[in-house]
Amino acid sequence: MASDDGKSALNQQLCKDFADITGTDPELALYYLEQKSWKLEDAVNMFFDSNRPSRPDDDTSQTVEGVESAKDEGGGSQGNAPAKQEAAVTTDLPSQASSSEVNDLTSSSKRFRLITWNIDGLDQSCLNGRAQAICRILNSFNPDVIFLQEVIPETCKLICSQLSNYKPFPASDHAYFTLILLKKSTVTCLSSKIESFPDSAMLRALQIVDCKCAGLDLRLMSSHLESTGQPKAIEERQKQFSRAVYLMKTAPAEHTVFFGGDTNLRDKEVARFGVPSYIHDVWEMCGSPSGAKYTWDLTQNDNLDWPHPNRPRLRFDRLFLRHPKTAPRLEPKTFNLLGTERLPCHKFPSDHWGIVCDFEVTSS
Repeated sequence: MASDDGKSALNQQLCKDFADITGTDPELALYYLEQKSWKLEDAVNMFFDSNRPSRPDDDTSQTVEGVESAKDEGGGSQGNAPAKQEAAVTTDLPSQASSSEVNDLTSSSKRFRLITWNIDGLDQSCLNGRAQAICRILNSFNPDVIFLQEVIPETCKLICSQLSNYKPFPASDHAYFTLILLKKSTVTCLSSKIESFPDSAMLRALQIVDCKCAGLDLRLMSSHLESTGQPKAIEERQKQFSRAVYLMKTAPAEHTVFFGGDTNLRDKEVARFGVPSYIHDVWEMCGSPSGAKYTWDLTQNDNLDWPHPNRPRLRFDRLFLRHPKTAPRLEPKTFNLLGTERLPCHKFPSDHWGIVCDFEVTSS
């Protein structure tokens, strides 16, 4: 049996070979090779099968709500607060418009991919290099929807420039904030709004975007819930989570509803709150993979200068799903971590691992 060091070296070479063949990077290589048990040929075939070019007919000039409308609809700034298992990956793949004008660009698509990631814009260390790497990773995975937290104006500008095939919906234009990105060729935005949490000491808010994708009506909700384990913060975080769950429960019955982001939730907080059985934790729906559990894992990620001997690992970043009353619906197929490769600057892209989830449209 090969030693751990020998196996690691072989895996690194396979990642390099995959990247050379596909013209991608080691981060994406790791994703596909994990799916195919490190069989290079199978992983390469899977990559090309899932990235067949679509018709170049997407109308990027369509009128949808964007950066300015997000500001106009009541978005306030979000406050300053830090938020963070193995470095592993695990899954199966990859304007305001009136309803009569909406062109569902993906009615024939059977897959949907969502990424959520706290990108740690508050850490100035290697910020530009980390932000550039984050953009490369996001472009490589090519998701339909992206939820980002701890975005700052500097990184927002870079992200919007580097991910030009996405429509950005920032929650603010100063301090730090959340950002939702919708892929122009597959997602049609219907409306967006920002709901501030009135009692948040960190000026946190909830973003809500209604859209169509893969022939489905989607309601996307994202937030960066109150940080820290202080009693007042815990109480406020529970109120914020309660509001998000209420909005999931009361969303139109025909909508598929997502809530995700850096929730800062501890397992005991979720258990104490009691989430309704029809609101699902996507990580649990995918079998609770241990290799994709801890998204803030200081035993593996050393970006943060942690002064204490005990290094925590927590599942701060979560994604919740409520199905529509009737088919079709999105069923999760895979749940993986991303951002686990160290950069040349010796940092990881963020102190959080990102989450990438793949879904399949089903008729039952």
